[in-house]
Amino acid sequence: MGLGSRGSLPVQFVIQNLDFNKLRTTIPKFLEAARNDKTFQNVDVNLKFNKPEVDILIDRIRARELGLTVSDIASVVQSAFSGRRLAFILL
Repeated sequence: MGLGSRGSLPVQFVIQNLDFNKLRTTIPKFLEAARNDKTFQNVDVNLKFNKPEVDILIDRIRARELGLTVSDIASVVQSAFSGRRLAFILL
């Protein structure tokens, strides 16, 4: 089978970086280059930048003074934004 035939296998690229802003600028450039290459069809990305986001800086020293870990704080923040019901009490 030649390139671009119906039976060709999918290709997946993984782009990683600890700096979210670098991903935000690099991914569109990568997508544009891949879409301009005739080798690839149906180019898409599973990381979408269309949802609201917030940057949270944790004062680790203050958290430690309060007896909290970063994991404790992350768990509470995740619960607050997930919309899950953590407890249900009937009175």
